[in-house]
Amino acid sequence: MGERAPFGAVFWQAWAGAAALAVLVSGSRLSHPSKAVEAPVRVAAPKRTTPEPPPPEWSTLAPPAEASVLTRLAAAETSGERCNLLGSLDASDDPQYTYAITAVLEHSQLVSVRVCATQALGQQRTEAARSWLVDLADDQEPAVHAAALDILAASDVVENQSVVVEATHRDDPDVRVSAVSALLKAGREQAFAAFAAVLPSVEDAATLSSLITALGQSHDARALPI
Repeated sequence: MGERAPFGAVFWQAWAGAAALAVLVSGSRLSHPSKAVEAPVRVAAPKRTTPEPPPPEWSTLAPPAEASVLTRLAAAETSGERCNLLGSLDASDDPQYTYAITAVLEHSQLVSVRVCATQALGQQRTEAARSWLVDLADDQEPAVHAAALDILAASDVVENQSVVVEATHRDDPDVRVSAVSALLKAGREQAFAAFAAVLPSVEDAATLSSLITALGQSHDARALPI
């Protein structure tokens, strides 16, 4: 049998080999460095915002002028404001204007405002307006029924004129005189006969003077002898 190498020599040879292998591995890592793994960068999602609505069309910015007048009429607080607004209403066949006017008549106690409302009704071309005028022809306030009778007498509708002729026979002397005056101012054919019939019952000088003035303005030839 051959001789064995001493144990110490074998140990140091193994250690030297391991050291050489470690140097080779270390050099290989240095020549090929590993890349660091970067953490993914989170990109924040864009914030959602509600888009602003487009500006309204010019045609929708303001209500019609007439509708604005009706709104202001309903909110009016003074008699002067109500009369100004009532006077600004144009002739219309739309019932909403008639209803707005009659609402004033129903809720106002001031004679001046009720006269303004009655005159405004005369501009409306609805059956409801005519019906109200016929009722107002017998209103207890002389100024109110006089305004209604003037409107009916000036109408080209025969039925409206007939209402005034019938009013000349009312028991209420104020209504009778107002009806005669309305016929005279409108220049109706029945005016002179109605005037002659009511004349003997008139005792108030101011009323008689107003009737004679209306008769003269009617230019009725039959008024000359009087």
